[in-house]
Amino acid sequence: MKTVIPLIILLILSSCATKKNATKNNEADFTLWRITKELENKNLNYISLKKSCAGENHLKKQNSDNCAECLSNYDTYIFWKENKKLLIQKNDNCSEFYPIELTDFDPLEYLYKNQTKLIEENIGQYKIDDDSYSIISHSCNISYYIRNENKTFLKEFELYDLETSEDRVNLNYESNNRLAIIVLHKKIIEIINDLETEKKFERNRKTCYNTVYN
Repeated sequence: MKTVIPLIILLILSSCATKKNATKNNEADFTLWRITKELENKNLNYISLKKSCAGENHLKKQNSDNCAECLSNYDTYIFWKENKKLLIQKNDNCSEFYPIELTDFDPLEYLYKNQTKLIEENIGQYKIDDDSYSIISHSCNISYYIRNENKTFLKEFELYDLETSEDRVNLNYESNNRLAIIVLHKKIIEIINDLETEKKFERNRKTCYNTVYN
């Protein structure tokens, strides 16, 4: 009985932690949704990105730049152009970040030139032969919610479907990686990685979600 009680307590605490993380992730999703609605009300185009990886752990050490009692493990990004400025804003499960002005690759210009392809093209599943496909349980799901000229559309895919290997060749590998959404995705990830490396993203600590939920 003494062994059972600590186990029950551990399960309860684990369940509470899971619900708490889910709540904060929902806050990040709601923040992204709110920003997109604000941009739509201004009749502005945008590209938003959400990446969800099963089992991925990119927790950052807690420090004075982070929100109290919160470790970042869930990120979203949104690009838009306003007053002739190209902007990106990051949000995570802890808070919002301040927008950053970009001066290099313009994803919205790419969107304008490739909208038809972005809407119509679809990523093929990891195909081994005519009747067989490969799936894994720990792939990363990528979601793009895009608005251009009053049209909004969703594009989703698994990063695993963009891969291949010598012992299990993906017959859709080359065609998938030529698709407009994948070309755009690779450029966007390059921009984000550069900004992360250069520590350009600055957290807006006034928006820390745990000031309400912790």
